[in-house]
Amino acid sequence: MPSKNDLVLSARTLVGAEWHHEGRSTSQVDCIGVPIVVAKLLNIPHIDIRGYPKQPDGQLVRMLRDQLVEIPVGTEEPGDLVVMWWDRSTKEPFHVAMISDVGIIHCHMAVGKVVETPMKKTWRKRITNAFSFPGVSSWQH
Repeated sequence: MPSKNDLVLSARTLVGAEWHHEGRSTSQVDCIGVPIVVAKLLNIPHIDIRGYPKQPDGQLVRMLRDQLVEIPVGTEEPGDLVVMWWDRSTKEPFHVAMISDVGIIHCHMAVGKVVETPMKKTWRKRITNAFSFPGVSSWQH
């Protein structure tokens, strides 16, 4: 059984991968592709979705609720996922990031690649939902 440490370490292997809509490889990925590729690398059961638009359509949070354990925002630890607004001009939140011990690991569309960045106030304020992978052991400091 993988641990949340394994999730973070696997996500870090994607840092530098190029942003590509619906990308699912270690070299090209989008924001939801990061946890999907991590799940593949660690043999964690998951369901992938395809054919989603570049703009939010509401299916992201529903898909995560179907597969993961929703946890209260503010209780997430490294290895958990958060869903965020990219900006408030959209009707639905549509950006996914993995919490790390440094901040967040995410495919930053504006930067064009996967990055690990500190959890700044601006990111924290955008979080709408948080999730844990079921069957994954807790973060070990």
